[in-house]
Amino acid sequence: MSSVNDRKVSQLDPIQLAQIDPDDLFMIVDHEDLTFGPGGTNKRIDLGTFVSYLLTTGQFSPSIPFPVFGGRLSASAAGNSTDVASSSTLYYVPGDPATYSGNSVVSVPDYLSTDPTAWALMQIPAGNVPSLSLSTVSAGVYDVFAYYIPVGGTNTLFFDLVRWSSPTMRSSAVAVRSGTIVNAFIISGTVVNNHSIPAGSAVLVGTVYLPSTGTTSDMPTQRFVANVYNRIPRYVACNGTISHSYNLTTLREWNNGVGITKGQVILPLPQTLQFTGMCSCANFASAGFGYGNDPANNVTLARNFTSYNENTGLTTVAMFDRVRLPAGYNNFSVIEASTNGISGTFTSFNGGTTVLL
Repeated sequence: MSSVNDRKVSQLDPIQLAQIDPDDLFMIVDHEDLTFGPGGTNKRIDLGTFVSYLLTTGQFSPSIPFPVFGGRLSASAAGNSTDVASSSTLYYVPGDPATYSGNSVVSVPDYLSTDPTAWALMQIPAGNVPSLSLSTVSAGVYDVFAYYIPVGGTNTLFFDLVRWSSPTMRSSAVAVRSGTIVNAFIISGTVVNNHSIPAGSAVLVGTVYLPSTGTTSDMPTQRFVANVYNRIPRYVACNGTISHSYNLTTLREWNNGVGITKGQVILPLPQTLQFTGMCSCANFASAGFGYGNDPANNVTLARNFTSYNENTGLTTVAMFDRVRLPAGYNNFSVIEASTNGISGTFTSFNGGTTVLL
């Protein structure tokens, strides 16, 4: 793809937008002379808000209308920013102006129309919160699609799941239709309703992760419900509290994975994140962030180590990192090592990042 400053926003579909670094996105805002906020001041915004702004102000100029999405996936029917330790139900909460820009309309491809570019506007009745039971769904990563099927002569809106083949790989590819992410191929059977869906007929509204059969979570250390549209900032945390010593220069996870609570997050599309943390350590100790994609194993990749070299006393070391995480399941933790192979003392750690979900 050419430089973002050489292309108009109207030439970029959502998947391409998701590949753009936030700094590049800010350049696009400047380049297109778009204004946001009080007094028309340019400011950095998330991609979901950015696309929604373009749709509502007509900045896109496609040959066919763009669809709209008036809700968010949530582990709670009560609200979209509520922490939920465990939920056996997934909700599509209609728009609430107090939390994000949304409404109670969902667009899905009109696959029964003779016009291959047609979209159907499905109204969610006032006071109704569509839900999807997860009680019999096995552990794993799932895409959540919205689509409609005629039931008793009435077009009925459905939300259903399609399982990924692994924590980092979709089993059913996605594509772009009218600037919206849809299923690229026929879905032979959805997980809950066992519906068959023609290619390009279901909209990807989000991705969820079930750590065990029948349940998902949306907590600071487990952000397992993610949206494609109407995203809001959600903090993901990591912490370690067991004081210990480590005397080798070989990298490993904090205390070999004991006494550390990883930060875990699911992403429908790649996202660039800023990580910050504070580590109490002494005696030739070195610590940094590590990242992984396997729920069953320790993190392996270390980045931006901060070394502290002193023979006595404790100190608090600030840690920073900026990394682009891939779509699917991601976790992060603390990587440690001794700088001299003799003595390293590690007391505590806490940190995290803010993700648009």
